[in-house]
Amino acid sequence: DHPADIEMPIVYKDESDLNNKVNDAVQKALGDKYAIVESGTDRGTTAPEKINGHYVVSQKVSRQVQFVDDDFKDGMKDSTGNPLNKTVRSFFVNGTDGSTVDVSTGDYGKQMTLPANYVLAAGQVLPSSVEVSLKNNSPLVIHLRHKTEPYTGSGADETKTITRKIQ
Repeated sequence: DHPADIEMPIVYKDESDLNNKVNDAVQKALGDKYAIVESGTDRGTTAPEKINGHYVVSQKVSRQVQFVDDDFKDGMKDSTGNPLNKTVRSFFVNGTDGSTVDVSTGDYGKQMTLPANYVLAAGQVLPSSVEVSLKNNSPLVIHLRHKTEPYTGSGADETKTITRKIQ
């Protein structure tokens, strides 16, 4: 919102090293809540040299991605008897306010895969990017259905006889 002065000695090897060290100093002054999204510097011509930096910063934002089981019913348990949750998996995508984050590769790409034994519910797609914003920070919900496969047995496997003795 307003100009700030940061005075500190910087020892550098070349222009790239100088820019990195100035950006690091500015980021440290901003703290964890903000990130530099654009920067530029004007160098002075007299000693001691002054660098006037122009920075555009934005607030850091996280948005939750949830994989939700649409077939879930209260009281459902997995094969070992543990209770199941409607939310199968969730994770957070981190960016700056108003940014679009690529979730198709890297760590996000590994998390943005269908959980085992699930398929996407009708009309759902796995996004390749996620918008993070302070204005719309509601979770991105991806609806899932249980994966089913048709029975392809033949012969003796087609029928079974079940006998119960009731006393």
